[in-house]
Amino acid sequence: MNRRSVLKGMAAGVLQSIALRNLPVEAKTSSLARRRVRPSDPEWPNAASWEKLRQAVDGNLLRPQALLAPCEAEPKAVACAD
Repeated sequence: MNRRSVLKGMAAGVLQSIALRNLPVEAKTSSLARRRVRPSDPEWPNAASWEKLRQAVDGNLLRPQALLAPCEAEPKAVACAD
């Protein structure tokens, strides 16, 4: 191993410890990813927000639908079997 590699490794370690020390407390303690927003959550966009987004993307927006939604209305229908 040459001296340059050792010095680079030492410098990286020092910079990393300085960077971690200066992070906000939330960033240090939050190791889990944020939970996805579901349609039942209060953060889920309302109908007006969906419409605004649909217009912003020129109508190229598909509204999410539960996979088993056809089975809720008619459990024995062909759409439910599909």
